[in-house]
Amino acid sequence: AALDEAELLDRTESLTQTGADFARSPLDPRPLSDVQRETVAMLSSRQARLVRQLRALAERFHELTARMDRNDAADAETHGRIAELGKRLEQTATGPMTTASSKLDEARERTDAEDQQSRLVRAAQVQEAALNQLHAMLRTMSQWGSFRELLTKTQGLLDRQETLRAGTGQLGHALLGKQVDALTDEQRAQLNRVARWQQQLTTDVEQLLTDKNRLTDATKEKDAISADAIDSALRSARRRDVVKHMRSAAETIRSNRTAAAAIDQKAASDGLRQMLSAL
Repeated sequence: AALDEAELLDRTESLTQTGADFARSPLDPRPLSDVQRETVAMLSSRQARLVRQLRALAERFHELTARMDRNDAADAETHGRIAELGKRLEQTATGPMTTASSKLDEARERTDAEDQQSRLVRAAQVQEAALNQLHAMLRTMSQWGSFRELLTKTQGLLDRQETLRAGTGQLGHALLGKQVDALTDEQRAQLNRVARWQQQLTTDVEQLLTDKNRLTDATKEKDAISADAIDSALRSARRRDVVKHMRSAAETIRSNRTAAAAIDQKAASDGLRQMLSAL
């Protein structure tokens, strides 16, 4: 399962502390015992799992950046912040975290006690470096966590609207020129299904706007810049009549006026893009 940033940080802290304690154990002139080797193997396995989870988290940032590129959404600053965080997460995974896993494996494979201990110490050092990097990134994320959540939700709504717009166009081409009364039961069911999806999207956008209103009020004193950006996004939604266009699209789809629905859907998509640009 995918981890969020806080969970990943907690697991990294736990693993770093365990590895550091193990490396600080008094140097035994004998090589690692079988039990100690098993402990090192366990640490290495947990470290490798964290590498995979961190890379998966980085990929989520990369995917969000790619989606914004495809939809020409978000301003350069927001786009740059998300791209940079994805890059830094990837670098932490492939750098110190991967090195820590390798050093733990090497320590388990060596037979000389001093050689083993030097690799355990090195593993602890790079684990600490990875932890410091994650702390720094989490501080950056915490400054705009709700901001990023809103951005992700808005991007997701835009993606859904674009998918519906494409589906409406295909359906409209198939049913072109037909009156609703002349449609088959299956065709009417198709229209109603797409209309329901459009109506659900409308409801979800309305909920997002409510959340943005609430967040604007909550962040005015703590983060005036974010509050201003969210307020700007709300003004864009009102100015572009995003909800009105979505409702109209749902109604016209039901009556098989898909060309008119497509116009409203495009207007709604443009409004969502404008909201993203404001965030």
